[in-house]
Amino acid sequence: MTAPDRAGDGEHLLAIAEAVIDALISIDAAGIIQWVNGVTEQMFGWTRAELIGQNVGVLMPEPYQSRHDGYLRDYASSGEARIIGIGRELVGRRKDGSTFPLDLAVTESGTGAARRYFGLARDITERKRAEEERRRFFAVSPNLVCIVDGAGVFTDVNPSWTTRLGLLRDGLLGTSLLDRVHPDDRQATAAALASLVDGTGPARGAAGQTPVSFENRYLSWEGSYHWLLWNAVVGTPGDRLIYAVANDITERKRAEEELRLQACQLRGQAELLDLATDCIRVADLDGKITFWNAGGLALYGWSLGEVLGRRADEVLQTVHPEPVEVIREAILTAGSWAGELIQVRRDGREIVVASRYSLQETAAGEPIAIMAIDTDVTERRRAEDALRASEELHRSVIKALDEGVLILDRDGIVRHANARAEGILGLPVDEIVGRRPADPRWHLVDEDGRTTPPGSFPSVVTLRTCEPQREVVFGVRRPGRPLRWISTNCQPLCHSGGFGTMGAVVSFADVTDQLAVSRVKNEFVSIVSHELRAPLTSIRAALGLLASDERAPLPERSHHLLDTALSHTDQLIRLISDILDFQRIETGQVTLVMAEAPVSQLVGGTFELLLPIAAKTGVRLRADVGPVRAWCDADRIAQVLGNLVGNAIKFSQPGGTVRVAAHAGDAGDLVVSVSDDGRGIPADELDTVFERFRQVDAAGSPDEGGTGLGLTICRRIIEQHGGTIRAESVLGAGSTFTFTIPPRPGAA
Repeated sequence: MTAPDRAGDGEHLLAIAEAVIDALISIDAAGIIQWVNGVTEQMFGWTRAELIGQNVGVLMPEPYQSRHDGYLRDYASSGEARIIGIGRELVGRRKDGSTFPLDLAVTESGTGAARRYFGLARDITERKRAEEERRRFFAVSPNLVCIVDGAGVFTDVNPSWTTRLGLLRDGLLGTSLLDRVHPDDRQATAAALASLVDGTGPARGAAGQTPVSFENRYLSWEGSYHWLLWNAVVGTPGDRLIYAVANDITERKRAEEELRLQACQLRGQAELLDLATDCIRVADLDGKITFWNAGGLALYGWSLGEVLGRRADEVLQTVHPEPVEVIREAILTAGSWAGELIQVRRDGREIVVASRYSLQETAAGEPIAIMAIDTDVTERRRAEDALRASEELHRSVIKALDEGVLILDRDGIVRHANARAEGILGLPVDEIVGRRPADPRWHLVDEDGRTTPPGSFPSVVTLRTCEPQREVVFGVRRPGRPLRWISTNCQPLCHSGGFGTMGAVVSFADVTDQLAVSRVKNEFVSIVSHELRAPLTSIRAALGLLASDERAPLPERSHHLLDTALSHTDQLIRLISDILDFQRIETGQVTLVMAEAPVSQLVGGTFELLLPIAAKTGVRLRADVGPVRAWCDADRIAQVLGNLVGNAIKFSQPGGTVRVAAHAGDAGDLVVSVSDDGRGIPADELDTVFERFRQVDAAGSPDEGGTGLGLTICRRIIEQHGGTIRAESVLGAGSTFTFTIPPRPGAA
């Protein structure tokens, strides 16, 4: 071959090298790059001029870069190849330092110093990405995914085979897919797989082609068969691997079988269907009515004879929720359809019906008719619309309230907050929703300044006990704002059966200013009362000495004036004491000391104190108290009894009787009543007797005078105990005051 011929061949080879789609690199025995093609420049980001003369290690990341020359020396001395003549996957390094996976094949020519190596590199980044995506899909797919070879033998399966069928991967690999197929389905399954392998099936796995679909029953680990719907394709041409995905359709098959059985039995049960109150109708596949029960006459006003052979949607002027063609297709393919229709009765009235369609089939599975059952839900829809309107009204009311409102779910998480809650809590609504009232980001403190334990929050207590909480006051340290005091009410949202809560409604108001005013008022009342009581006590003592001083007798008129002064002084002292008592109760300064106390002792002590007054006015005291005990603060209940019995004596006529009775109520609570046979209370005053500074008209009774706070204090004390108090009276026949005290918590 002449030199020109060799030159021509060289140019021809260079042209071929430039035309290949892979990177082509030539290096000498020392690893120095002699030549690269254009693809190498594109793949590695270097120019040809930059690469020629450099060690090929520049195209490799560590540790390959520093080890490569050693590989060449080892190969030159031992002939043991790591890549040369073998090929393998490696990592390439671009000029910018980034790396990528590649396939590298290396060959050699020449010997000794004239030895040359030629490398052919292909960027396999996309292939690796595709393999990773396939691996990820394989691992996470809830469906049964597998790969089998041309003979139907498993080469790989995903974890769903274990979770869905209980079959272990190691037990499946190397076995035939057909081994666990139901004997009746095995031949069809084998034919479907064969059509993929030999190319007679409708698809070869190419993009856009339809995979082969088939169904069979597959034996699970527990010994039961599951219906599976398969979609399978072959991989790249020539690899003879089949990729298949199976969905478990056991439940669907069971439902379809039940529908078929029902459809076959339906016509034989026509007389029974005629007794149904719903409209049951059957139409052929053209939509013409073939059966119409008596319920159809009752619901729509049309008899069977009037509708037979006609289309139901024409007779009833049906308004469908979606195109008729879509509904029909759903019935024919899925076997059923359900939805709401608007129908017009014979009298022209529109009604809403819940309609359920099902396909009737022969024993062989051939569709023959469509059955529909219509239930009138017009009133239910109206009720639901009214409920939605009511809910919207409630939302509007909550929004307009001047109090903050939170709606909590059963876990105590805020699901709704109104605008006022935003203003009080100092957070936007979207930051309030999703929190719990016990969220540590809201720093809550008790009235004494200590941090409120989460278990004491009103919402937590209500959700735990299903009991409402009323007027619980605590401070909120809002983000970046001063401490504010809020008064909270919490109402449980109970299940209709009365067991457990499904949430709670919390309402709260900012009472910071009110508390400040109340503190000032309490201080004022305390100071004034103290400043008044001290001189009044001295005046009372001085008047008492004058009245009892026998050494300097006073004229009769002076005695009368002195008695009046003593009486009014006593009344002022009682008024101041009652005001202080009332203020302590109102401001929560009175803490109940609860213990069990015999009611007979409480009543006996009251009678002992008031017997001189009763004897003075000629009033008898009677008690009807059984062996009952009260869970109470004995001193406070004695105060209530003293007030009620004292009032009864005051309003009784000479010779009258005051009775105290006590017994256990049906709910285990204590019921105590104080009654008299005096003048009674006017009917228009019964509703106000427990209000502050209210005094009943005591005409005809001894002029004792009162503060108007006694009954108010009684009510507050009873309410502190969790009880109730009420008054009953018949004018001219006497009055009865009754109060209740609940039993000890946890008592049977």
